Amino acid sequence: MYMDQCKLTQMESHHILHSKWDYGTAERKNRTIMNMVRCMLKGKHQPKELWGEVVSTTTYTLNRCPTKRLKGITPEECWSGHKSSVNHMIVFGSVAYKHTSDQFRKKLDDKSTTMILVGYHSTGGYKLYDPINKNVVISRDVVIDELKEWDWNTNEKRNSVSVMIEEISEEQESQPVSETQSKIGAKGFVQKEGIDYDEVFAHVTRMETIRPIDEEVYVAQPPGYEVKGQESKVYKLKKALYGLKQAPRAWNKRIDKFINEIGFVKCITKQGVYVKKDAAKGIIVICLYVDDLLITGSNESYISEFKKPRLQLTKCTDEEDIDPTFYRKLIGSLRYLCNTRLDLAYSVGIVSRFMERPKSSHLIEVKRLLRYVKGTIYYGIVFPASDRKKECKLVSYTYSNWCGDHEDIKSTAGYMFFYGGAPISWCSKKEPVVALSSCEAEYIAASLSTCQAIWLMNLIKEISQDKREAVILKIDNVSDINLAKNPIAHGRSKHIELRFHYLREQVNNGNLALIHCRSEEQVAELLTKAVIVQVFEKLRSEMGIETVDNMN
Repeated sequence: MYMDQCKLTQMESHHILHSKWDYGTAERKNRTIMNMVRCMLKGKHQPKELWGEVVSTTTYTLNRCPTKRLKGITPEECWSGHKSSVNHMIVFGSVAYKHTSDQFRKKLDDKSTTMILVGYHSTGGYKLYDPINKNVVISRDVVIDELKEWDWNTNEKRNSVSVMIEEISEEQESQPVSETQSKIGAKGFVQKEGIDYDEVFAHVTRMETIRPIDEEVYVAQPPGYEVKGQESKVYKLKKALYGLKQAPRAWNKRIDKFINEIGFVKCITKQGVYVKKDAAKGIIVICLYVDDLLITGSNESYISEFKKPRLQLTKCTDEEDIDPTFYRKLIGSLRYLCNTRLDLAYSVGIVSRFMERPKSSHLIEVKRLLRYVKGTIYYGIVFPASDRKKECKLVSYTYSNWCGDHEDIKSTAGYMFFYGGAPISWCSKKEPVVALSSCEAEYIAASLSTCQAIWLMNLIKEISQDKREAVILKIDNVSDINLAKNPIAHGRSKHIELRFHYLREQVNNGNLALIHCRSEEQVAELLTKAVIVQVFEKLRSEMGIETVDNMN
């Protein structure tokens, strides 16, 4: 039709296909509109699904703005011939309260519904977006708060991921009735690319790129655990949930940060490989494959040293604060339990240092202790029945972890007393002063245990009327034994406070007998530092803690 009209009027039309330069005015206006649309969506944190309504509102606004081309009048006035009013125009994205008619509500229901202003209708009403039901309605009975903005973090109908609960039945021979446990996971297979996530991530040693993830993820309430009256609400995840498409990347980001913090260097040519070099000890290489670590190196002892537990809780952290009252209640319960479970003494002592301002990482470790207690609920101290003619001796083990606290560089002292082969007294505490050497740290720990030894010795003598014998104190540091028996190496020990030389006085009086023991036999080590699982179980058994099943 256009070409026929050109022939009748003898007009010629020349233009280049797919060239925007022939439509400069239209392209420029389109660009102006789209720039405004982006600004309005970003400025009010609106979802992209509203782009159509935002475009309509943008053109509605531009048609009521004066332009230079029209000599100061608006396009609407030029088109209709009369000047339009702008008194009804409100800030885009403001919170609006739409009146609910009496026939659509009950007597005590709210008289309004909270919505979002997204545009204007030709009938004179406002276009309102309902974030709950995901639809646009038109109404004139509206009260608008231009200073308030919709909080999308509390959006009850935002795109969410369903969750599933899997029940695990565990039947144990010692329990006649099977116990059922449950674990929760996200239905990651229902997530849609581009909406719920941008890309899938699975880190292996040949992965090419690593990018951090900062996304908001919402999950629906688990079936059977919906909050009554709030079934339409969703949960906002604070951490990656098992099954999400984003979970692998969140895990890799955390493990990558941790490995770098402990001194490893990431290999550039082969991602997923980390190397740590030491001129004296050798090389350690870590290969990361999803959530598994392959550790190898040039020195077996160096690898064994690296595999030791290295968790260090700190006070100065940017993590989220938790309720201190709730945290202190948990610590109080655990400390009460330490009266019969000496294997908890060191761990409970560590988490007790953060009761003033506990963080989320501290609560995680407390919950880990509670899980350990639940798994070892049938463990306890065994007091063997001793023959009347059998002689019961008071034996003590003392140990110290030099500079165990990395914040104040103080050491952790631990001691425990056995009477008749059963533990009767133990302690795990931070030393009051900073020790300059491991010898000094263990000397202070031995001095602290000496006070308890003298008290126990006097108590046993008063109760049993037995002949008093010297308390056996086992230490794995030969220098401490020599220092307690005679003041050797005075130049290195003269700075030690006089109160700690109470140990030397009791040794000279014959109340204490210091005996050297090998480090492998030092059961007090469990009261001063974290150890690997095999060592922990071995020392726990040597402490006299057994399960009820072993006694039958």
